[in-house]
Amino acid sequence: MADGGTYELEPVGQKGAVAKAPAILGLPAKFAGTWPCADCSGILYELNLLPDHTFASRMTYQERSTRSYDHGSWELVNNGKTLVLHGQRGAPQKFALHDADALRKLDVNGHEIQSRLNLNYDLKRASKFVSMELPGQEIGNASLENTHWKLIQLGDKPVTVASKQREPYFVLNAETKRVTGLRGCNRLMGSYKLNGGQLSFSHLAGTMMACIEGIDAEREFLKSLIEVANWKITGQHLELSDANGKVVALFVARYTK
Repeated sequence: MADGGTYELEPVGQKGAVAKAPAILGLPAKFAGTWPCADCSGILYELNLLPDHTFASRMTYQERSTRSYDHGSWELVNNGKTLVLHGQRGAPQKFALHDADALRKLDVNGHEIQSRLNLNYDLKRASKFVSMELPGQEIGNASLENTHWKLIQLGDKPVTVASKQREPYFVLNAETKRVTGLRGCNRLMGSYKLNGGQLSFSHLAGTMMACIEGIDAEREFLKSLIEVANWKITGQHLELSDANGKVVALFVARYTK
């Protein structure tokens, strides 16, 4: 044929590489929105998502000042497009992940909620994260010192533990002012100075075993500690930032001494 040749086809709506699925970054994060209510002016729904894949939620029925709470674990399914909350109150709740800052409640089957009135079931990310305390649970702030801090995020990247390695962590000894821990394969040790909201590490060292996997992550962990200038604890989560306020690492408390 005169017009014969090789043709390249691509899926409609995409150019080149497959479109990336949305992700929830910048955790911990709070999402909130006012949902319709059958016998009140609205329901304020607040959702806290934590980096260790746990959540806490609170529903406040306006005009009645009635509240209900839930907590449990969360996961992303459907190629990262659907957030599922596995709580203590019945069936899992499902939300469409429109982008990193917007969620929309779905029905129990994971479909958009159909309404002739176009009711709003959206949640928007709040500008500031505030820890949520659940009734009957003591959820105060963990202590910076003498706490086992498990590393869960470096910069904006979640930390995954390589096979045959242990989870990276550190502990600040309040008496000796020494830091000890594990980078994944190699040990971590050094000194630290604490002055109010300021924190700095020095004389950082460790073992030098030839680890098969995770060596790049170990270097990044050590580099992040060298850059630390400030700290902040929200509930059971520790945020370390540099002198410019950029978050370099995020940790979760595993146990206290």
